[in-house]
Amino acid sequence: MGLGGLSFLVPLGWLVAVRLRPNPAASGPALDRPAKKPEVPDRPRKRSGTTAQVGREPAWRLSLFRVLLFAAFSVLSWRATRNSHQFAAVVGTVTAWNFGEWAAALRRRRVARGSEVAPRVATLGCVVLVFALVAGGAFYKLTGEGRTIGLSEEPLWYPHEAVRFVGRLGMPERFVGYHIGHASLYEYEHGPARKVFADARLEVIGAELYERYMDLEHRVTWDVPGWECELDDLGRPAVLLDNHTHAPAAATLLASRHWRCVWFDPVASVFVHDAYAGAALTHAVDFAARHFRPEPATDPKGVPALTATAEAVRNYVTAIPPTRADLARPLVLLGLDSARRLQLAEPDGVAGWKLLGQIEYAREPSTGGPVPRFRLSFDPVFDLSMVRATYALRRAQELAPDDFMTLMMLAKVFEDRRMDEAELAVLDPLVRLRPINLLQRKTQVEKEARREQLRARLGPSPPLTWENLSDLDRIKGRLLDAGRVVGAADLLEYAYPTEPRLWEVTDQLATLRLHLGEPARARALWEKAVKPPRPAVRAARVAMTHLVEGSFDAARRSYRDARAADPDLFEVHYGLAVLEQDAGRAAEALAEARAAEARAPSDVARAAARAIAAFVEPYARKPGA
Repeated sequence: MGLGGLSFLVPLGWLVAVRLRPNPAASGPALDRPAKKPEVPDRPRKRSGTTAQVGREPAWRLSLFRVLLFAAFSVLSWRATRNSHQFAAVVGTVTAWNFGEWAAALRRRRVARGSEVAPRVATLGCVVLVFALVAGGAFYKLTGEGRTIGLSEEPLWYPHEAVRFVGRLGMPERFVGYHIGHASLYEYEHGPARKVFADARLEVIGAELYERYMDLEHRVTWDVPGWECELDDLGRPAVLLDNHTHAPAAATLLASRHWRCVWFDPVASVFVHDAYAGAALTHAVDFAARHFRPEPATDPKGVPALTATAEAVRNYVTAIPPTRADLARPLVLLGLDSARRLQLAEPDGVAGWKLLGQIEYAREPSTGGPVPRFRLSFDPVFDLSMVRATYALRRAQELAPDDFMTLMMLAKVFEDRRMDEAELAVLDPLVRLRPINLLQRKTQVEKEARREQLRARLGPSPPLTWENLSDLDRIKGRLLDAGRVVGAADLLEYAYPTEPRLWEVTDQLATLRLHLGEPARARALWEKAVKPPRPAVRAARVAMTHLVEGSFDAARRSYRDARAADPDLFEVHYGLAVLEQDAGRAAEALAEARAAEARAPSDVARAAARAIAAFVEPYARKPGA
């Protein structure tokens, strides 16, 4: 607004100065009058007294219309609760209008020099370039906004089905929606009989109401005590949440004792209070049932819907506290279903693999500090989800080496296991990427500091020459102590290039490769092992590498071979329980989970198997049984 004010004051001051200047014509041509043309004899002249008078005045004039326009939209911009830039656009137009006419008046006071074609062509070229960038989507790709340019409604943007569902008989007649455009859709479908708490799309709803609306969102999102009472005071409305930006609020409602999710689709979720017993009991969403007993009505169709569903689940499970595994487990399975289908639909696409890695990582979130699990023998209870996430993210990195989120997540999975060397190798390209928003830039600054910390902690690489096996073990230990997993694996392969090796050496080397996200190399090592002490263990490890890669059929065959070799091996039954659970085969998962529970080597393993059994048991029975 300050610049807009100057657009009036500066030309006005110039106008006064020009008019006060004595004999302005003495220094050159008239202020803005074009050069006088030679008179043509015998041509009748038209009366142009008014034109001549204007020609003796500067081209810029103070416009009352522009003053009123500027003042009105300046006031409205201060009163607007959002989108003040829309009012600023009008103010900016007036500013450009004033300065443009002033510049034209200045130019007319000078003798025309050079051609006017070049600047006009350049201006036209800039306009065409900007239009092409915006219309083609390149501009929004560069800025990271992901908008789609088209002539119709953007797909999966408005939750038409969810909003129509909220208007059914037995649903609350009040409505709270947290997406800038969803309240207006509800008003269109169900107004004026049913009311919304606030339509934040309106720029001038008032600061007090807007602040109350945003404060309620903050309280629900961060689970601040008292948010349930606030919703009670509003009449326990139906709450519709956008899955893309309001997943933390949805996680709070999912964890509530009294609020129930009654609708979930790729776009939005709907929650109602259990006081509306008919709606809460009849329409409560069973996420696990959508995995074990999918129905066409709720099955996402097409790549965009699969992507949106997997992203929604990713957002949900990331926001759910680690202590609520009961809430996360069914969502994880549902999200993995969509991510796997997306990966099969687009084998060369990065989205499927990236979402697989992100959701798998959230299945068993880290609750403590980094633990160097790579130093221990493979344990499916602790390691399976992490190595599956690592492999999926490595595949995503291969397909899109410059994908910011993939690199950030891959660095995180290495950080959680103190794999400093592997983490550093991911951070190096991450900090060199061109950030497309402030959040990425902030992340790069943080990761740059982390990179320097890792370099200092890694220190120089130890000498890789040895005289005997004791020296070799000492060098390997130093590498592993420093988090140099790649170096330790390469050292073992160099020291023991071929079989026969000791089983302990082969198993450790394969485990290191597995933690690095290389299941194919790990499988080759285990398969070539000569005379393993327990062939069933080798078969189970081979099966697990197939499971990590997502090859369920190959994993099932190998696990069954291992089970035939040793029916009492916990690792076999637990791996099969996880596989069948992920494949949606509840009865088979229940049988294997119970077998694993009976053969568990520790209380932790027993609890893990029991959790799978308890989760799948309701779906192992035939519907209606």
